[in-house]
Formats: sequence, C-alpha cells, structure tokens
Amino acid sequence: MLEFKKKLNTVFTNYSIDYACFRDKINSNQKELALVFVEICKIYEIKNIIINGDIDLALECGANGVHLRGNQLNLIKSVNELGLKSIYSSHSLEDIINAKNEGVYAVTMSPIFDSLKGKGIGLEALKEILNSVDMNVFALGGITKDWQVEELKKLPLTVLLLLDILLNNIKKD
Repeated sequence: MLEFKKKLNTVFTNYSIDYACFRDKINSNQKELALVFVEICKIYEIKNIIINGDIDLALECGANGVHLRGNQLNLIKSVNELGLKSIYSSHSLEDIINAKNEGVYAVTMSPIFDSLKGKGIGLEALKEILNSVDMNVFALGGITKDWQVEELKKLPLTVLLLLDILLNNIKKD
C-alpha cells in the first residue's frame, strides 16, 4: 500500500491531472486501494475521479465517474442518473455512436497504436473518428513512444491518457 501511495504522490506532484482513473483487475484489496486512490486524488484537487467498471465502488469511495467496459453499454443511463460521469470503453466508431445515443459523458478509444492487447487503429482512423463525432474522446492504448505523444497532441482529443509517460516509460524513438 505504501508503494501505491508513493507512486500516486509522485505522479500527481509531477503532472497536471484532470482525470484520474482507478483500474485494478488483479489485487484482492481493490476497495482498500480505491479508497486510498480517491483520498489522494482529493488531496491533489483532481476534479474527475473515475473508477473502472464498478458503479457501487465508485459511489462508496466518493468518485464522481465510472469507466464502463464494452459489455456495460446498458449501464450508461444508470450511471448518469446517479449523478456520476459515464465514460465508455470503445474500439470503433460504431461503439462511440452507440454510447453517444445512450447519453455518455465521454468515450475512450483504444488501442490507438499496436499494444499487447491488439492491433491499434492508427492515427488516420482516429482522425476520421474525431471528425465524425462531436463529443469528449480520450485516446489510449499502445502509446509508448515520444513521436506518438507528439502526434496525438495535435488532435482535438479531450484528454490524452498516458499511463506509460506518467511512469516514465515513453521511449524517445
């Protein structure tokens, strides 16, 4: 737990964070970690504190948003009715349109670049998507190189999610 707190403090001290999302699929003490995550986010006055996939945990911890997985499209309206921000995980323009029709606050689009989870859509496809929809879009997935970061900064994304850069893993090539 101490290591988790140290990493969060380091990241939140060194970067300006508008949205912070807690995502943990492996630890048995998720609730404890989420409570610490939200507490530290509030210390750093992060306004958008998101919990991945768990509405009850978001409410219990005092987060103000939920990042819904692809199979949770039907929960967007419920999240909104609870006064939480709904962010939906999308992998295509069709996903984004479906989420928008449900009243989603924002979508994540991933992966942008090739990653361990699959082939990325690439910059051109991302540009087409951004030109096709008028909504908040977060880009993530496979962002591991400096040039990728620079290219993404040129696009009208709401936020660029860069876990790797926050952990100092971006390569300069």
